[in-house]
Amino acid sequence: TKQKQLEEKNVDLKLKKLRIDQSAAFIDQAENKPKALWQIINQDRSEKSEKQQELVLQVNGKTVREPKDIANYFNYFFTNTAERTLNENNHQHSTVQNSNFIQPQILHKLFLNPPTRKEVLTAIDSLKPKTSTGIDEFSAKL
Repeated sequence: TKQKQLEEKNVDLKLKKLRIDQSAAFIDQAENKPKALWQIINQDRSEKSEKQQELVLQVNGKTVREPKDIANYFNYFFTNTAERTLNENNHQHSTVQNSNFIQPQILHKLFLNPPTRKEVLTAIDSLKPKTSTGIDEFSAKL
């Protein structure tokens, strides 16, 4: 129990360390280190995404398992939500038939002018350089 949990934890930690060491060795031996790093990240992500759980939905007392049927039910449910809500509250769907309704008065106007060259250069200069590497494997921040 406690001893078994401790042993399992130690095994997990050892496996984690071995994986880290293997990944570090793979990156060290690679010519393109950023690419090698992304290969490891994507491999790890794809392993996690492969472990998808089965979709199950209860609809009117029935169990639905087919992804297409589940998608169709969600589509039906959300496309009919407004109408169903109106019917449940005894409201009838009505449209505005009187075109003489009062338009709201707009008090403020917004005018946008194209930016000047100086404003664009100031905005570019205010951006922080990123430490990620480019195609040449060098950071713009040196």
